[in-house]
Amino acid sequence: MSQNDNRLLLDLPPEVVERVVAELSAQGEKVVAALRTAAVLIMQAVHDESGLRLAESAAYNLREALDAVVTGRTPVPGGLPVVVEAWERFEREAAQPGNDDAASLDVFRAVIRKTTEKQERDSYHQNRLLGYLRDKSGVDPLAGDLDPVIEYQRLRRTVSQGLHRDTALDTVTGSYQDTLAWFVRMFTPPDAIVLRLRELAAQPWRGAEQVDRLRETASNPHHLRLFFARLVDPAWLDPLYEAGVVRLPESGTPWPVAGLLEGLGRSASAAVAALARRLLADCKQLPAEQRLDARFMLLTMATQLGADGHTIVGDIATAHPDVRAVRSLAAGTVKRADPTDPLVERVGTALLNAGPMDRDNYYYQLLLDRLETGMTPDNVEKRTRMVAAKVRLAAGAQNADWVALGIARLTTDLGENDRQFLIVASHYLARMMARAQVLGVASRQLLAWVTAIPGQVGERLVCRILACAEDIPLQDKIDHITRRLASPTATGDDQELVDAVLAARPGPARLAAWTDALGSPSPLPADPAVLPRDWARAWRWSAILPEHLLTGWQEPITAVAEHHGRLDREAFDRRIPAFFSQWGQSAYTEEQLAALPVLDAARLIAGWRPDADSEQRLISARELARTLQAVVAAAPSTWSTDPVAVVETLREPVYVLHYFRALTEKAADVISYAGGIIAAARLARSRRWAPTILGNDDFDFEPGWHNVDTAIIELVTALAEHDAPMADEHLDTAWSWALSALDSPPEADEDPVDVSYNRAIGTPHGRGLQTVLALADWEQRNTAAIRPRFLDTLDRVIRTTGLVAMRYRAILAWERPRLERIAPVWLDSRVQALFRDGDIGRATVDLVLAYSRYTTPWLHQTLRDEIIAAALRSAGAVPCLLLGTLHGEPGYDVDEVIAVLRKDPAVLAEAAEDMAHLVQNSSADSPVLATATRFWQALLDANRDVAPVEVLRRTGRWAFVTGLPDTIWAPLTARTLTLTEGRIDYPGEIADRCETVPVPGDSTRILLLLQGRGEPWEQHHVAQVALKTLHMLSGDRPDDNFLPLRTRLVELGHDAAADLTPYENQA
Repeated sequence: MSQNDNRLLLDLPPEVVERVVAELSAQGEKVVAALRTAAVLIMQAVHDESGLRLAESAAYNLREALDAVVTGRTPVPGGLPVVVEAWERFEREAAQPGNDDAASLDVFRAVIRKTTEKQERDSYHQNRLLGYLRDKSGVDPLAGDLDPVIEYQRLRRTVSQGLHRDTALDTVTGSYQDTLAWFVRMFTPPDAIVLRLRELAAQPWRGAEQVDRLRETASNPHHLRLFFARLVDPAWLDPLYEAGVVRLPESGTPWPVAGLLEGLGRSASAAVAALARRLLADCKQLPAEQRLDARFMLLTMATQLGADGHTIVGDIATAHPDVRAVRSLAAGTVKRADPTDPLVERVGTALLNAGPMDRDNYYYQLLLDRLETGMTPDNVEKRTRMVAAKVRLAAGAQNADWVALGIARLTTDLGENDRQFLIVASHYLARMMARAQVLGVASRQLLAWVTAIPGQVGERLVCRILACAEDIPLQDKIDHITRRLASPTATGDDQELVDAVLAARPGPARLAAWTDALGSPSPLPADPAVLPRDWARAWRWSAILPEHLLTGWQEPITAVAEHHGRLDREAFDRRIPAFFSQWGQSAYTEEQLAALPVLDAARLIAGWRPDADSEQRLISARELARTLQAVVAAAPSTWSTDPVAVVETLREPVYVLHYFRALTEKAADVISYAGGIIAAARLARSRRWAPTILGNDDFDFEPGWHNVDTAIIELVTALAEHDAPMADEHLDTAWSWALSALDSPPEADEDPVDVSYNRAIGTPHGRGLQTVLALADWEQRNTAAIRPRFLDTLDRVIRTTGLVAMRYRAILAWERPRLERIAPVWLDSRVQALFRDGDIGRATVDLVLAYSRYTTPWLHQTLRDEIIAAALRSAGAVPCLLLGTLHGEPGYDVDEVIAVLRKDPAVLAEAAEDMAHLVQNSSADSPVLATATRFWQALLDANRDVAPVEVLRRTGRWAFVTGLPDTIWAPLTARTLTLTEGRIDYPGEIADRCETVPVPGDSTRILLLLQGRGEPWEQHHVAQVALKTLHMLSGDRPDDNFLPLRTRLVELGHDAAADLTPYENQA
């Protein structure tokens, strides 16, 4: 190294030094010091003659500078752990029934291949650097020659080798310059990188040195995307491809080349399409499992290049016609293209490969419509022949006969439910053939294409061609109808051909073949209800054939018409819906029943009987009963005046059932009639009239009185809950019914696992206990005391074992607040038996907490230890525990609750979110909101072994607590994000709350910490909010976090932020 080379030992630019220190803190200062030390040592080595190992010492400092970048960083997972995780995932998927094992194996192979391809990065320092770069920009650095991690590895290997051998001064000087260049590349301020890339992209292509400048500047996909988006000269594209800068897309990684769509894709789409075609060809070199992802990205680009991208769209649609996403984009491109464009038939050829019953109607109809619309003299034969071939394949499929084509002519407009491929394609082919004849295609040629189509479709298409053909002899048309007369059904296509033949006025002798084809009718059947098939065939064809050809068939045609009427020729003009719905209906409407006196309406209902007509129209006793229920609910008092007479008149259990259900629904309106209602219920339970068979099954009617008994129990409960007046006689009767239901055996189909309250009250014994509790509550409110049998019943209930026991306890858990009120002494004395004895006691606690509609001091004070244990056992119990804290119950202090829940961080995390949820609608001055805020504060103040960051991340729910002032919420959220390094639940909602910067400093600090965290859609939303915030601040007021937030956004690829300037810097 000569004296003149001293000037080559440049130092880091000041803005780079500032950036290194700002990002790396103490390690950044070490980087700067190490680089400067290396420079000094190299300068001393130029003149040193003492033999000191100055060059080696300089190499050591260079390595120290490189190591300082990754010191303390978390390495990304890689190597064997990633492979093992992928293999375990494959085994889990393969064990699932119906799994696509081949697809799962392809995913595993992709992991192996990716791990192998990136093995150059798999070292301690490289993985730490990769983790740092990912965290910084949100993406992996550029691959290939542009990979800064590979460059880092090369530099570190070179300087490390220089420590243990004699190192030439020129070698260490070169390493110093390369290391300096690496730091400049990686730590140039993001704003400056954006400006350099924009300037470079604006230059016309001059030579390879420009690619070198790009490599020196860009280090991640965001940079390249910005460059491609701003590129103005298409002459850059081929050199960039040859230099390896333009690469194929990789799954799960942003593809920078897509940035071309923002610029050259609009101004030079042909050049971009040419580049995309080269990349598409390169896809063949990829492993098979990676080709689809790469081609799909290219397809996405091609669809936005207009006509220049059509070749690519066609190629990819042809390669992957069965991939739904490919079908969607390809069909969308066809929709936007000129219908005459060759792309239409290219994509149609690829995608119109369907079975006759396939129902991907949107794509089929779109493509076929464009094929027809764009027919020209130049493409008519190609398009018509292609669609005919598609229809031939579909019509020849094994299940083609299952498709109901209907009798409407094929050209009749498609209905909403005409979605099967064979129907849709036949319709459009019929229309295309008509257009083809107009455009000059010979009818013989068309016939050659469609006669190969088997079955009804082919025959009917021939009808359509012949009907319009002026270049086909009349006899050929007559002969085709002669053959068609063997078909059991005449169609609109046959009608048009018959009409065309008759319009030519052929002589009777020429049409005699039609009469012969019809033959002679079968003899009169023994059963007049069973009509011969040839009679039905003649009846259908009589709609289109002249009467003089039907000699000898008039009597059979008349016989069929007596059953089905005359076939209307208009039927050939409309399609019959392929699917239709018919709902059950009542014999009488609500209006009809409501207009009658009560007992007259009841007699009308009771007298109805089903017949053949009602069965066909789906009129049933059940629907009539539901109509009765609606009528009673609309006028409950009227129908409660004499309920005994109503029940005696209705008699059928299906009607009595729905009558009682209506009274239950309107119990509050009929309490003054309670005595009569109970008497009517007693009548129904005692008489139990034999049910009439009113339908085919128990959906149509009630074959017994079991459900009526259940409805009576529910009715009694409703009357008691509404304080209906009840005489002793009626009260005793109600108690007897409730206790009888309580003793019911379990039903055979009861789920032995489901012990939920909803399931419990769905059983007879569950409803019985519910009624017992309601009656006891009624007695406490309306009499001197509850009858002693009530407490005996409760004791019997809690002594029950097995499935019924848990059903009972589910109801007691739901009714626990009522028990506190009506049986406090009993409840206190049964705590051990109810809540502490063995597994059933713990299960009862879980039920109580699951169904705690509201908590009480008794619950919190009596079951504190059980509530804590339940919370640690099940997250569902956590809200009850927290309510004790919010209500200030003894033993539920904030610190105490955190201390017990820290045993399970997952439960404490649940509590962190639940606490915010519990106060979500609290007002700002609410005491519980203040307590909840102290809970959040305590989590932040605790050691991280008490409240790990995973717990703090769940406090994002506080963004919904609008009652908490921003002046309190924002500092706590900023502190939380500092501890969690920006990771938190509900980042989008947190960002939204900060958009207007309600708390200067803290609000923008929150937005800064959120950047680059969360799911991709969350990151995008948070970044967009931050951009809006910066735009607002730029013209409104200064903020200390403006520049850091702008820099962070630019790092993450939002280069528009670089154009925003702080308020104080504006002119």
